Amino acid sequence: MTKPSDCPPIIFTNPEDGFLRIGKEKEAQKRDSQVQLASGSACSLRLFKDGGWELKSQTNSKGSNIIQKGTGPLNIKSEGDLNIDVDGTFNLKAKDIVMETTDADVGDIVLNPKHDFRLDAKNYVILMGKDVTLDAHNKLILFSEDMSYLVGRYVRIHEPTSQLIPPTFGAHIDSLTDTLKN
Repeated sequence: MTKPSDCPPIIFTNPEDGFLRIGKEKEAQKRDSQVQLASGSACSLRLFKDGGWELKSQTNSKGSNIIQKGTGPLNIKSEGDLNIDVDGTFNLKAKDIVMETTDADVGDIVLNPKHDFRLDAKNYVILMGKDVTLDAHNKLILFSEDMSYLVGRYVRIHEPTSQLIPPTFGAHIDSLTDTLKN
């Protein structure tokens, strides 16, 4: 806990429209703010002694906005994590969307939908990787209204029910799929 300030806070207030306080909060808080700007509806901006800040709205139907005019970027940089928690729909719209990880060892992009995942492109879809695995626990359907091609240096079709599998090929298939089976 820091030593209380000897200087009283400077407070500009309007009983209907809010206040501006410059000076440390007097009541015990989890994080003491040094500056607070609040409106009559109780939405506020607090600047904390530890260097952080909080921008908080109150319940309203019109929402809140961050607007960047002109061609300059709006940047958010965090040396830690960036967490976005939304109770409704998360919409992201842009001319181009680029996501890139920076850690070559653990830099994964993980999407974990609780229901369906749909990728609907109006043009081409290209999925590239050193090794690509499609894992379906029930059905895997490949459908095309025109031609379908399966091209590879070697193409093997494996169907384990017939038991007509060469042992070395069966062992190879098992080694490729052992992490996929539940």
